[in-house]
Amino acid sequence: MVLRLVLVLALCGTAGLRAAIPADPSLEELNAAFRTAYAQARYGAADRLGPVLVMTGDKLVLLRDQVQVAEALVRPPAFHRLKALAHVPLAIRLAAKPWVDRPLEPAGVAA
Repeated sequence: MVLRLVLVLALCGTAGLRAAIPADPSLEELNAAFRTAYAQARYGAADRLGPVLVMTGDKLVLLRDQVQVAEALVRPPAFHRLKALAHVPLAIRLAAKPWVDRPLEPAGVAA
């Protein structure tokens, strides 16, 4: 049954599924109850956690009691410049693609 539902979601998308399955108030109530219980459990778990480190972009953020207490730059701007340089060989390969991977024409071969 679950596999069929996954296949229907994959093939039709959720818009098609909404049209195929009529609205059921009891399922909506069940979903709302689940979301409430999940939110309570999530906040309860967050209260029991110690300090938390979160990586966001180039920064590492320290959270304590769900409040940001510190932030540090962990990838300096030089990282992005070096990464751009590292992409140069790939860019050259892609630019040369029309002339690579095909046999030379007779006019291009030295005698």
